[in-house]
Amino acid sequence: MLTRLTLGTLVTIAASATCGPRPATMPWEVQHFDAGTADGGAPVSLVADCTPCETWGAVEIRGPLPSQLDELSGLAASAAHPGVIYAHNDSGDSPRLFALDTFGRLLAELKLSGAQAIDWEDMALGPCDSDARAPCLFLADIGDNLRRRGTYTVYRAREPALPIGADQTPELNLPFDRLPFIYPNGERNNAETLLSHPATGALYVVSKGIAGQPSRVFRFPTPLTPDVTVTLVEVGPLSVPEPTDILVTGGDIHPCGTSLLVRMYNRAVELREVPDAGFETTFTTRARDVPTAIDEPQGEAITWGPDGQSYFTASEHTGQSLHRVQCVRAP
Repeated sequence: MLTRLTLGTLVTIAASATCGPRPATMPWEVQHFDAGTADGGAPVSLVADCTPCETWGAVEIRGPLPSQLDELSGLAASAAHPGVIYAHNDSGDSPRLFALDTFGRLLAELKLSGAQAIDWEDMALGPCDSDARAPCLFLADIGDNLRRRGTYTVYRAREPALPIGADQTPELNLPFDRLPFIYPNGERNNAETLLSHPATGALYVVSKGIAGQPSRVFRFPTPLTPDVTVTLVEVGPLSVPEPTDILVTGGDIHPCGTSLLVRMYNRAVELREVPDAGFETTFTTRARDVPTAIDEPQGEAITWGPDGQSYFTASEHTGQSLHRVQCVRAP
């Protein structure tokens, strides 16, 4: 079981995910805590299995979320710290996020002093840039329910070392970059989904859209340049929501870059890329249902586990729990 860790246990590793037969997708060299085992069994690993899962297990209740996360809107599994998951609230909170263990227990509070938190709606983890030696956290201030905002911002911060003490919850300040953007033709969109591709670093925003109509996918032009307002490039429609679905509220790209989890209020799905046809084919492929908890009243967050064979979900509102679903493999 992952427990709170004493100071001085930092070690340096080369965390290159080998992802089965595909080449390494995460080139960063990182600092992490030697977390041992997360579940009293096999050690937590950053090596992802690219084999598509055909059978998912039952939803597990991992544990209650901290009281600070009463409007949870985004999740991202750490690339630097095995067994750590980041989470943040949406509008109404200050510019901060929280490091949790896989049972929902609070490990650290991370602040972006000087940033704005107009309506943070999602987060992603991916390469900082083409020459990155460490992963970055991307935090999406992209909510716009009334469609009144002129510009939107994604904040980019290198994933930090976490000096987690046994008897305290540390508060850390994260240096960050601003990546401001507008939509094509000056349009205004409400969005709750941010995606970062683990190999290419491509950064995507998915609109929330209208119930029963497909969401739209937009991509940042490259390179990502701090403090320069860019116009996103429209990629095209997403294959969900379908006519019977409710709105898209979150998503995450598989650690191997081959599929995509999409969260809606009423269900979650996986979209898989067309083999050898490029990742962006994922956006329009057939949706495959994946399990979600029945006790998530406003499910807004989903993230793959770093193993690529599990995922975590959570809901807004107080008194919620962190949930996990694992792939079931034939013996």
